[in-house]
Amino acid sequence: MTSIPTARRLPALAVVAFGAIVLAGCAGAPPQPGRIERGDYAAVRHYVDALIAHEMRANDVTGLSIAIVDDQRVVWSRGAGWADAAGKVPATPDTVYRMGSISKLFTVTAALQLAQQGRLAIDAPVAQALPGFRIRSRYADSAITPRRLMTHHAGMPRDLLRGMWGREVGDYRAMVAGLGDTEMAYPPGGFWSYSNLGMTVLGAAVEQVAGEPFAEHLQRSLLQPLGMRAAAFSTAAPQATRGYDRGKAADEPALRDLPAGGLNASVLDMSRFLMMVFADGRAGGRTILDPALLAEMLRVQHADVPLDCDFRVGLGWMLTNFGGDPVTGAGKLAHHAGATINFRSQMYALPEHKLGVIVAANSATAGKVVDRIAKRALTLALEASTGIRQHQVAADFQPANAPWPDDALQAWVGDYTTLAGHVNIARSGNRLTAHVAGRELQLLPGADGGMGLRYALLGLIPISLDELDRVAIRRREIDGHDVLVARSGGQELLVGERIAAQTHPRAQRLVGDYQPVLAVGEYPLIEKVTIAQESGVLVARTTLRIGNQPAVSIPLRILADDQALLLGVRADAGEIVRLREVDGETRFDFSGYEFRPMR
Repeated sequence: MTSIPTARRLPALAVVAFGAIVLAGCAGAPPQPGRIERGDYAAVRHYVDALIAHEMRANDVTGLSIAIVDDQRVVWSRGAGWADAAGKVPATPDTVYRMGSISKLFTVTAALQLAQQGRLAIDAPVAQALPGFRIRSRYADSAITPRRLMTHHAGMPRDLLRGMWGREVGDYRAMVAGLGDTEMAYPPGGFWSYSNLGMTVLGAAVEQVAGEPFAEHLQRSLLQPLGMRAAAFSTAAPQATRGYDRGKAADEPALRDLPAGGLNASVLDMSRFLMMVFADGRAGGRTILDPALLAEMLRVQHADVPLDCDFRVGLGWMLTNFGGDPVTGAGKLAHHAGATINFRSQMYALPEHKLGVIVAANSATAGKVVDRIAKRALTLALEASTGIRQHQVAADFQPANAPWPDDALQAWVGDYTTLAGHVNIARSGNRLTAHVAGRELQLLPGADGGMGLRYALLGLIPISLDELDRVAIRRREIDGHDVLVARSGGQELLVGERIAAQTHPRAQRLVGDYQPVLAVGEYPLIEKVTIAQESGVLVARTTLRIGNQPAVSIPLRILADDQALLLGVRADAGEIVRLREVDGETRFDFSGYEFRPMR
């Protein structure tokens, strides 16, 4: 799943950049191959083999598998490293991994199958299919429909973390039935906001309409007809594959939210799903999904939402190729990633060329690895299949020839809520700096009025921020919001909004360290929350129980003595934090947890 906050990469990239200096002179990534002739998949295999070896060694990845699909055949598959290092079980194309959030594509497909049968109306309130479903809302438009759930536009909170992971977990259906005391986070239809919780609600609706347990229904309606022999939806990780964190075996907890992330499968299993997509919804001589509904999965939804900028999503599929290594000249790129505690996966597809790739790994350090390998394998397979070759894309940030104008310097100064948490931009003379998670980034004036980011080690040595040094960031007004928009690969993404200072008598009483009250055997993603003031902004600094994840400072906006908002990229919306005093002690509730002061 992506309950793990992989999108907040800005502070982490600065750390990675420092490591790049230390490792200067070590063996780098294999050089890109020259032109690949049509049909020369051997050249693709040779390069990707070398890339896999390099990436696994450089990022301490224990086991990894890959499959490349060309229409109705797997043109190459392999495993590298270990499914179980201690047991000397090698990773192969048949190794079963946790697929994490790629599971959502199957939940969406199952919902569309029911729509195809006339049993589920995807634009009607989901409560019609799930009687008794309730959630609190402070917004006038509170229509939660299956379509909005499929596209992450329903305004649902990202997760209900309490009880989500553990040695044993409860029933996700009971969790969904108990959402009546939970608040929606954003106005439905207002903008894209990823939600595992929303997809779990959709899965509960699928089960209700289908009239059989979700895992059994998916097995009967999808996995078996697709020929996914080793695949199953399960709260538990696959028994034969161990999870690892920086090369050490790590226990993989059970997952409650089955429809959002509970699929276990091999890359060869997943290739069957890609073949179904490329065969217009057919598999093994039968129609799994009507071609019109399959096309709807791959059609851009909610294209008229201003705050989505250029971010595009289908039903389940992500359709925006945002980043510094875009795939160009090949039509629509559909993709989805997955992350559990110790497993990572990435799937890309080019439907117009019937090409796809799936990469999975059993290591917490493999998030960027599976993405880089999958994207590079796909572009080389595209060249082997069609002759379309990728070329270096110019950086979106181009430095200005002159220093910051005085009015521009002052215009940037202030505080922002962003994907990376709280960001404070300060001026010193004719320089601007951004303070993010205890680090200082230099802001450079761009040729078009935007800005670029640079990290300077000890304030002296400029270091590349990987993809970020190619990104241009601009301030814009969209739909009445003073927002930050990042441009990369020719596309724009909403990354933050300016926030105003707030003075509230409750703020100072909240300052301190808190920890969640846990059930026996529960695996907490959040180990500690420190509420503090950063440049006058009240923030919740979260310490996560995930290897190498930096503490993230998220702005808090107090609404009343008993309520605050934990902000995301919007300054006027977010997830509710309930505040209270118990025996003279400040406590707060968030995402199902009660947080108490640390002694």
